[in-house]
Amino acid sequence: MLRATGLTKRFTEGRLDVTVLQGVDLQVHRGETLAIVGTSGSGKSTLLHLMGGLDAPTSGKVELKGEDLSSLSPARQGELRNQHLGFVYQFHHLPASGFCLSDSPPAARVQRARQRRHAAVDSAPAA
Repeated sequence: MLRATGLTKRFTEGRLDVTVLQGVDLQVHRGETLAIVGTSGSGKSTLLHLMGGLDAPTSGKVELKGEDLSSLSPARQGELRNQHLGFVYQFHHLPASGFCLSDSPPAARVQRARQRRHAAVDSAPAA
């Protein structure tokens, strides 16, 4: 389960102090579909960044699978994100070419090549 409790996020720059989210409580269970809607500037992206552990709340906490993200190392946060969360970005974040495979990082290409090679070896007839 992904849970936010008392989530607040403030941005401060000089004398400007803006509270974007205040006291948000939210639970998302495995397999649940959720839509977060609101007007531009209402805090949707900020909430998603906090829930995904990409940013830290000013107060409150986010728990993923019972672990408080703010108490974890960046490496552990990354492990949890990789294993249990997925991010789908808005259309304008997609590569200009519209063809993601050609724009994928080299490491991902290497991983796919290894998988294809292993699949070919596994399906080859025994000698």
